Amino acid sequence: MSIHDPGYEFYYLVKVSNSERSSFWTSSDDAIVYDGDTYSPVIGMEITQATSSIELEEAEGTIDIASDEDSILTRFTDGTVSPKTEIKVFGWFDGDVYLIDIGYLYTATKNPKNQFGLTRLVYRDICSYFDRPAGISCNAQCMRVFGDSGCRMIPLDETVTCSAVAGNKITISRPFVDSDQQYVRGKIQYAGMSFTIKKWESGYLITLVQPPPESMAGESVTLIQGCDRSLESCLSYDNETNFLGCGYKMVPYSPLSETT
Repeated sequence: MSIHDPGYEFYYLVKVSNSERSSFWTSSDDAIVYDGDTYSPVIGMEITQATSSIELEEAEGTIDIASDEDSILTRFTDGTVSPKTEIKVFGWFDGDVYLIDIGYLYTATKNPKNQFGLTRLVYRDICSYFDRPAGISCNAQCMRVFGDSGCRMIPLDETVTCSAVAGNKITISRPFVDSDQQYVRGKIQYAGMSFTIKKWESGYLITLVQPPPESMAGESVTLIQGCDRSLESCLSYDNETNFLGCGYKMVPYSPLSETT
């Protein structure tokens, strides 16, 4: 999806790196320096953020560049490539930089599907793995990411207005109701950026994991449903058949349970 808003300046920053080299690109007409690295302009950059589908076990995103120069593909070859090559996609938004996506390069193709004059990088998203439980056999939580190809749920969404931003807390245009608990662990999307909802218990105040840009104040944002990955939640969605976990917590340790 396009995340450019004509009311603001927005540019992509892309870092492609492995043990041998790093490349830094931007959709801006001018070079942008971020975190000590210089991102050089690349013509015709189009990015589709990593999204899940029924066909893919992992979320997949694409980066298209209007160039078929071999230099763009240096050390990147057609077909499956080493997952050692990491791709980070940032958004430069009115002077602030935010991480949008992170993944491993999957394929690099020149002139894909006869689209001459184009280079396409396909990456598989790894963000979802950061909050997955390490174990499965005795973990009460589901191993799936809510809404992915294994879960098969379609997250609900709602558009509201953000009236104020203060650090990692935002105020929205309507108060909390009991059913809004479904948005906890979900996302707030704004101008192509996503912010995880950490807490929303009452009132108009939502706590996010990371602070959003102050420019969000006064703008429309989208609430995306989350999931606590419990068996109870899966049952409430009538989605138990896709639950991936044991579903039951271990009994707390008690010395009374030991026998001699």
